[in-house]
Amino acid sequence: MRLLPGALLLCLSLVVAGCASVSPSGSGAASGSPGGSADSPPGAGSPGPDPTGAGSPVPAPSDSDGLQLLGPVPLSLLSLTGPLQPAGVHLARTLPALLDRYRAAGTLACPPAGCWHDAQVPAGTVLLGVRPATVACYRVSSITTARQPEGLRLDLQLAYRCPPGRGSAARMPAMLIGLPAGADTGRVTVRASLGPGTPFDTLGTATLGT
Repeated sequence: MRLLPGALLLCLSLVVAGCASVSPSGSGAASGSPGGSADSPPGAGSPGPDPTGAGSPVPAPSDSDGLQLLGPVPLSLLSLTGPLQPAGVHLARTLPALLDRYRAAGTLACPPAGCWHDAQVPAGTVLLGVRPATVACYRVSSITTARQPEGLRLDLQLAYRCPPGRGSAARMPAMLIGLPAGADTGRVTVRASLGPGTPFDTLGTATLGT
């Protein structure tokens, strides 16, 4: 009978020790896992893709309908609303002088709003007027510049955008292209290709003059 209290004390001490050893492991399973809490998806907190697109290729300058401007000369497309006729390549230092070049080449025909009415011409820009094709269904997809001993060359890559029979009779207005004053613009030759893979044909050559 005297051994009973000692046995009870031993049992109680074992129970207390067992509870103390179980409690830390249980709390660690709830908060110490490397994957985070149950409310966080895997990988939460890690940097994702940059939503601004930083580091991705920057599109080439585009002034109209995905136009690509390529080559060493930083030209710009100023307007698509130029003369409907006459055709040809014309070069001048000011817009009135450029329209005079067109008048000298034939009867000037402008869209209802006027020739290049929407053009904003930066100071010092040399102006080039050219109608790449006879019908409006052709669109210029890229302009590539090249320096040559005799001056500057522009290659216009065209693409036909209209379904057969739709708008093919509409005339294409002349484009107004801005060239930097010091970029060998004394003599400019313009070529055009009517479709990818087709050869470039010369549309004309213009001289800036005085």
